[in-house]
Amino acid sequence: MNTPSRRRGVLFAVAATQFAAPFMISSVGIVLPAIGRDFQASGVALSMVESVFLGVNAMFLLAFGRASDLMGRNWIFTLGLIIFCLSTVALGFSPTIHAMIAIRALQALGGAMQVSTGLAILMDVYPSEERGRVLGISLACIYLGLSTGPFMGGYLADILGWRWLFFLCVVPCLAALVQAFRALKWDFRRLEVPFDYAGALASMVCIGLLLSGGANMDTDYGFPLLGGSLAALAVFLRIESRRENPLLDLGLFKGNVDFSFGNLLQFLNYSATFGLTFLMSLFLQLGHGMTPLHAGTILVVQPLVQSVLSPLCGRLADRYPPEPLVTAGMLLSMAGLGWASTFDAATSMASVIVMLAVMGVGIALFVSPNMKTIMGSVPPKSYGVATAITGQMRIIGMTFSMVAISMVISVIIGDRVLDTDVFDLFNRVVKVVLGGGCVVGALGMLLSLAASRRKRRAARKSVEP
Repeated sequence: MNTPSRRRGVLFAVAATQFAAPFMISSVGIVLPAIGRDFQASGVALSMVESVFLGVNAMFLLAFGRASDLMGRNWIFTLGLIIFCLSTVALGFSPTIHAMIAIRALQALGGAMQVSTGLAILMDVYPSEERGRVLGISLACIYLGLSTGPFMGGYLADILGWRWLFFLCVVPCLAALVQAFRALKWDFRRLEVPFDYAGALASMVCIGLLLSGGANMDTDYGFPLLGGSLAALAVFLRIESRRENPLLDLGLFKGNVDFSFGNLLQFLNYSATFGLTFLMSLFLQLGHGMTPLHAGTILVVQPLVQSVLSPLCGRLADRYPPEPLVTAGMLLSMAGLGWASTFDAATSMASVIVMLAVMGVGIALFVSPNMKTIMGSVPPKSYGVATAITGQMRIIGMTFSMVAISMVISVIIGDRVLDTDVFDLFNRVVKVVLGGGCVVGALGMLLSLAASRRKRRAARKSVEP
């Protein structure tokens, strides 16, 4: 029975999981130096703690999203929440960095099961007149997780030790699990149409090879793995174009420039900007001697500015054409990355804080208007698929960013432990990665300008006699 109490329970469960995954990403990033010191881990290994989480999410998100449409959402969401809770506790007991990376992959699997089904469950449970409100609450929890992660992660690492980050993070997840058991039916059902196992396997292989190749660029098999990733992508696209019930409906991209450009910009923006927090966390702690708490307090500026301005930017996109806002957002992000690429041990904290604020404004200007463009380009019946694809582009962009960082670290620093002794080398990594991010951002800005110009020409033609 779909009672108000049940709906509130579902909303709590979904919102808690929307908070947990980004919180784990941003909070773990701030305690990586402490983890590295305890395990005497290399820079590549530390970057894998983050990139494996993102990579496994990207590998399974689309597959679980499609499976939930065919086999039921509630049981996949609940099972994913169980896996996420157990693996989060296990991370607190990790004996080695390699064990942590393996458990992190399991945690990401549970996270993918939650993320691919949570918003769709809300759409099922709430009537149309309430969906905007509850989706807004759920999406706000994502920004809340990103905003509080660096500060809370640094605080817990300073006061209790980094392991307590995982022990305490599981508390809201357990509360969400109780609500899921109470409010969601176990809705497993047998497949009525064939599941695209070949497409799912090809997409997973593509992303897995990309991740492995990026982390092993200092070896003889780094480039072959990346080449295998491109080959797997070609196979995936060929499979999907021939399937009657594909994992990914390529028809949404055909003839729909707004949808295609919007998703490409989504990928480029997250590829360029996502790794900044990881790099700045290590930069502040290795180069400026900050504690995790102090560094986390500084780094919270970007997501905080972003979360405050995102609703305003969304309203601006309702009143004005979104394309100029998207372009301005990418321009500010590119400027922030370019500025950060000039930082060194003598850089003032005021410069770091202003740079992070500029990045927050840029990303806020980009996200809501670009999503409006994407969702406005598809019919209502395709909202679910469109949401899944944009989420996939976002996560793949994040993964690509972390892979790029792993590649540069492996080439410049190699297997040396990341500590103050290698800060000069690490600063070179920052300059190379963020300089590359500027190039990616510039490409995105040019594409956005081209899309805006095309729309203006089309609008002029439509009013000509």
